[in-house]
Amino acid sequence: MTVESTGRRGIRAALIVTGTTFAALALAGMAQPGKGKDAEPWIAPARAAKKANPIAADAKSVELGKKLWERDCLSCHGAKGLGDGPKAADLERKVASLEDPVVWDQTDGAIFWKLVEGKAPMPATKTLMSDDERWHVINYMRTLAPPEATPVPPQFAAPEPVRKAASETLKAYDGVRAALAGKADGAATAKAAASLVDAVAAMDKAETKGLAEDAAKTWHEDAGVCIKAAETLKAAGEDPAKQRAAFAAFSSALQRTAEHFGHSEPGPVYVFVGAKGPAGQLWLQTDPKPQAPYPDAGDKPTPKKRLAGQKK
Repeated sequence: MTVESTGRRGIRAALIVTGTTFAALALAGMAQPGKGKDAEPWIAPARAAKKANPIAADAKSVELGKKLWERDCLSCHGAKGLGDGPKAADLERKVASLEDPVVWDQTDGAIFWKLVEGKAPMPATKTLMSDDERWHVINYMRTLAPPEATPVPPQFAAPEPVRKAASETLKAYDGVRAALAGKADGAATAKAAASLVDAVAAMDKAETKGLAEDAAKTWHEDAGVCIKAAETLKAAGEDPAKQRAAFAAFSSALQRTAEHFGHSEPGPVYVFVGAKGPAGQLWLQTDPKPQAPYPDAGDKPTPKKRLAGQKK
């Protein structure tokens, strides 16, 4: 993009617009490719990604972020961050849409680091925005996310042993999902189902100290439903059709458990729905890239929900 000589304020605004345009690409974890070039991953350092946003996303911060957005970002990104601003068509590279689910899987700290450091063609914003301004913009940008992009916190504040037990079940469950997605002979799935039964049995024995009485009751009820569903899956033997039906029932039970108590995974747990197949055909993953367990799920599963690990 050519920056015209429009005075200091004009240059500063143009640079910020250009930088923020590619900030959205940074949020997605990669630089937008030029013609004939592959996208390159851009990952923030772990320490930077762990940096907490020091500014609460309250009404005042969001309003300030909105004003900064309208001043410096709207011309390219558009009012709702869809990449359809009035200047977007003039840019050499396509402006990313903030509706892209991948955009919202990074922490505020990772986004902040990328805004500060920059990466060609995105300039560093060290002298273009203050730290507080960047945090305000991030707070406002979060409001532009579609509902399914925001991780849903669990209903109950659960202690680590409970959330860890849920995660161990998720790992065993993922083994069943991978087996279902592989060979269709049913043998691998039957083997994985046995491990899932063991993991779910451990859920019911997890230490619930720290849970309120009603929460502890719900935990054991959820564990009971999961145990029954896992046993049904094991009883399906090596019959792929019965295995898929039992897996679907277990998926729904596990989703309810995660919605109630969360998990101990470092990122959100994704609930995907197949583009085709029976209604309600869903599954859970810790990987943001969908890997359908069903042969008739279609080639474009959609994320229905993101489940946060713990209640804030």
